[in-house]
Amino acid sequence: MRKFHGLRKDGQAWPRLVVRRRRPEDDDAATRLIIGAFPSTDGGPSEVAAFECLRTASGSAVAFVGVEDGSVVGHVALSPVEVSGQSSGWFGVGPIAVAEQLTKSATAIALIEHALLELDQGGARGCVVLGEEGFYSRFGFVPDHGLVLTGIPNNRFLALTFDGSAQAPGRQLAVY
Repeated sequence: MRKFHGLRKDGQAWPRLVVRRRRPEDDDAATRLIIGAFPSTDGGPSEVAAFECLRTASGSAVAFVGVEDGSVVGHVALSPVEVSGQSSGWFGVGPIAVAEQLTKSATAIALIEHALLELDQGGARGCVVLGEEGFYSRFGFVPDHGLVLTGIPNNRFLALTFDGSAQAPGRQLAVY
């Protein structure tokens, strides 16, 4: 568990934000956050479906929540990914969601920093994310256009290595 104090990026004082592992009693609040952050409008696969799949997986995913004044206000999940058909110590970030009133705060940053620190300290080799370079580059993610996940444009993949290697080993990703 990690507590954040001091000033947020927006200059406001941090409320008493605590980042900890998600517990079963957090699932409803996490689901509401994800629904709010990713409304499904196209009828395709949703972040909520991904969350439900990861939540019910047999311990393969790790998730953290941000708690403020006793309420869950943020969520991030990490799941192992196969790279070129091999389990290799790499993880995928997502979904990540924060309460609507905190979207301009540093709550998401605190969640991601905590999650990446846990992965690094736990011996993970690296992490991939499908997201905006402008946001994720602050954590050390860099574009890796060679990564492929069937059905997803590869120009949005970013990778972060913890072991000093230049990029993810191999090309084809599979999410557990």
